[in-house]
Amino acid sequence: MIQECTSLIYGRGKTTLPKSIREQLNLKDGSIVVYTNNSGVITISNEDELANALKKIVTKATKGKSLVNELLRERKTAAKNE
Repeated sequence: MIQECTSLIYGRGKTTLPKSIREQLNLKDGSIVVYTNNSGVITISNEDELANALKKIVTKATKGKSLVNELLRERKTAAKNE
């Protein structure tokens, strides 16, 4: 769903996100947002939800393998071969 809202930019670049946007992104007082600029199109994301989505992508891409354990295994093998 595309929703368009407007808000003013105040001193030092401050603005208020409209309530409907805050509710859709599940933003509360103290939430951290991520701003992404794609050729002048600004996207605002909830940091927690963005991190969770990225974790799901990485888990799917690695088929659930622990990247830390893989790295430790590689390091141990390399140390043995030295």
